[in-house]
Amino acid sequence: MSDKLEKRIDELKKTLKERGFHGIASVNCTAVPDVVVDELMPCLPDNEFKILMCIIRQTYGFRRDSANIPIEQMIKSAGLSKQQVLFALRTLKELNVIKTETSPENGLETANYSFNLERWGVCES
Repeated sequence: MSDKLEKRIDELKKTLKERGFHGIASVNCTAVPDVVVDELMPCLPDNEFKILMCIIRQTYGFRRDSANIPIEQMIKSAGLSKQQVLFALRTLKELNVIKTETSPENGLETANYSFNLERWGVCES
């Protein structure tokens, strides 16, 4: 194994350990629309894909169509900076991949997010 690969694996092991990952004890799932894997994963940049998966986890993973998700939660879940999360959210919104709704009481720190099913033909309009 090359030194570069060994270093990368050691870094990933350390990160997984810090996050408390010790393997998968049982299978529980978040439904991910096929279009996300087939059409979006190959073309979305890493940060945008991570944030999309955070939104899908908080929505479909809890059997909801939308969810109020704090920016701080996305930062922690995706392992990104606040600036990277906000940039990815703006990009996903401009691409019409997600829908967002903010409220005056929550401001920009927490918004309601959903995957834009109509845009991707996942459901009937």
